[in-house]
Amino acid sequence: MITPPKPDEPLESEPGDEPGTPLIERFPEAAPAPAPAAPPPPGWLFAPSTLGGSFRVYLPTILAVRMLGLARMIAFAYLIDQTEYGLQRLALQLINLLSAIARLGVPVGIERYVPHYEQAGQLAQFVRRGLWLATFITAGLTLALAAVSPWMASFSFEGAAAAAGAAPPTAAYLLRITLACLLVTLVLSLYLNLQGTLRGLRMYRAMAASEFLHGVTFLAFGLAGLFLAGKVTFRAGHMVQWPGAASVLTVAYGVSLLVSAVWIGLGLIRHLSQWQGQHQPMELSFRQTASQLLRFSSFMTVSNILWMLFLIFGLWYLNKLHGNAEAGLFALSRDLMQAVQLLALAVWPAAQNSANHLWARGLRDQAVAQLGLVFRLSGWPLWILAALLVLFRYGIEALLPGKYVGAAPLMPWLLMMFMWMIHLCLPIAQAYLLANSRVLMVAAAVGLAVHAGSSVWLVRIGWATGAAQSAALGAAVAMCVLLVFVGRSRERRAWLTARDVPLLLAPLLLAVPTAWRYIGDYILAAATLSAIVLLLLTDLLWSRDDRRTLGRYVMASIALVLRRGSDTSRKDRP
Repeated sequence: MITPPKPDEPLESEPGDEPGTPLIERFPEAAPAPAPAAPPPPGWLFAPSTLGGSFRVYLPTILAVRMLGLARMIAFAYLIDQTEYGLQRLALQLINLLSAIARLGVPVGIERYVPHYEQAGQLAQFVRRGLWLATFITAGLTLALAAVSPWMASFSFEGAAAAAGAAPPTAAYLLRITLACLLVTLVLSLYLNLQGTLRGLRMYRAMAASEFLHGVTFLAFGLAGLFLAGKVTFRAGHMVQWPGAASVLTVAYGVSLLVSAVWIGLGLIRHLSQWQGQHQPMELSFRQTASQLLRFSSFMTVSNILWMLFLIFGLWYLNKLHGNAEAGLFALSRDLMQAVQLLALAVWPAAQNSANHLWARGLRDQAVAQLGLVFRLSGWPLWILAALLVLFRYGIEALLPGKYVGAAPLMPWLLMMFMWMIHLCLPIAQAYLLANSRVLMVAAAVGLAVHAGSSVWLVRIGWATGAAQSAALGAAVAMCVLLVFVGRSRERRAWLTARDVPLLLAPLLLAVPTAWRYIGDYILAAATLSAIVLLLLTDLLWSRDDRRTLGRYVMASIALVLRRGSDTSRKDRP
């Protein structure tokens, strides 16, 4: 039987590991675990998947869920008032921030240690302890925050609504939204802990099913809630909007999370109860297990909280200075442009796991080269997509309700911010290889400081456009900090190549249409066409090997989609 690591032993020398081995090398998340003491019970939904299986099931599902989310945002923008939309987006940002604080990184620790306890035959008890620990911590911190909920309501949601020509929301209404946020925080933490468990066990089908169920039910409950609660009605053929939609949608978000968490949680419990050989008692006490989980995720917790603050600050500060309606304009524009980042986040986790797998086996040059390859092959198509969105920004604005006039000028700056954040994936993945989570915390802190400091001036004079500009500046500085730290590491490797530099600077071109009002669009269009030609016909941006690799990946992906009845247990081809 494999002995679980003791919390009082140094992380650099756990049982069975060589002294001094970095943490990320000993437990690479992408490395397939050895065969457990007993095979898992049969069942398609909770069966472990290989990396290829994750691309075949999880990736397409997540892309579909993200696209559904964008359609949901546009539908809600048509149905509710601009002020209510701003409040609802503030509520979701607050929930994410509270959840990051209340979880204390427990899902990351569960995901990290689940494969180890699976090998020890102690999975059932470890998962039970992890979920109880997460529930206890989240419930305690949420109750503590509930004691200051009136102050939280005022601080988080009150804004200069009168400046937008509307009466400000009442204190009672804002308190109701805040209390709803606290309740949803509990549910979201449970949902994310279950996701961490599923990810650690490589149950990608169950992850995809839970996220799809959440996305569909949020849309259904949101629409039903708006009409059943009377927040949206039709009179004489005209739609009438009433105050209170933000609280209804916040509750609908929580109910959809609860439905998905209960369904997938009961299925996981039933699956674990039938898993023979995974019910051996743990040698660690509950306190030692808690120490093990919390110690692992301490720096990651702080880093995640800082990034949540980064994402919420612009919207919050804009609401304070210029009101809920202006915040709603900024929120909808950012939600629409976020599609570019969501596409990147569907690719980078698997790429990072694969690089960790290579790094752990001593193939360090290959790991670094693979990250650079993913950076170039995914970064340039996403930049071209961002450039096209900038060129057609007024057409996108025309699809929105008339009350959102003014969204187009924000889009270039928001896309610049998201491109910088996509580029952050490269140094973040490199920092993971170096097992240096402190660097991520420092970069997030510097980016937040730059974002907040520049907002004091830019938001006052530029309103929503200023908020987008300050966010883009903060993301760029954070990326530079990470690149410098990674480049100065003791691992003397070529973390960047000459072909990576143009892509790092390319987001600057997205601001050209705002700098040259009449010829900027033509300059950006020419740059986009030139980039396409250089990518396809020269070796300046993509090498010949890069293009071959991309072609093989596309053909393999098509083959995976078209293949039916294949053996999912077969090992992936490199």
